[in-house]
Amino acid sequence: MKRHVPPPAGSISVVPAGSPALWRWSGSFDWLHIFLEPSLVARVAAEAFDLDPARMTVPPLDGLDLPQLRAAMGAVDAELTAGGAGGRLAAESLAHVLAVHLIRHVLAPLRPERGRDGTLPRARLRAVVAYVEEHLEAGPSLEQMAAVARLSPYHFARQFKAATG
Repeated sequence: MKRHVPPPAGSISVVPAGSPALWRWSGSFDWLHIFLEPSLVARVAAEAFDLDPARMTVPPLDGLDLPQLRAAMGAVDAELTAGGAGGRLAAESLAHVLAVHLIRHVLAPLRPERGRDGTLPRARLRAVVAYVEEHLEAGPSLEQMAAVARLSPYHFARQFKAATG
């Protein structure tokens, strides 16, 4: 993302993790940077929206007018700047709100990959079974098996149970 003039006052820009960004202009301006962990966005996508995070791409967005989100970001920024006791909790909560908004309103909602009857697709089931057989002595955890299936533990458990009975 490149920008040579400031964005409109109060606007929001989204730069995907790992993407280059260059902003250059003269004059005064106020910035508020918020960095969302890609793993948080992936977890929210899987757990709240039943989406496969591996199939999502966060596009660069510039100059979004979202006054309610901007107000929430400003309130959390003020709490953190003042050193308030609730700053960290407020920031974590805001990160979840931003992830939900980003997924619901910006990312193209893709249906999760699953069998026609809501079960774990056969290819993923085979991958999980192979993983369990390889790591049987270590006793694979639900989280590890879910990672092999590229699902949240919650959705993996539901789809695995539906597939295996």
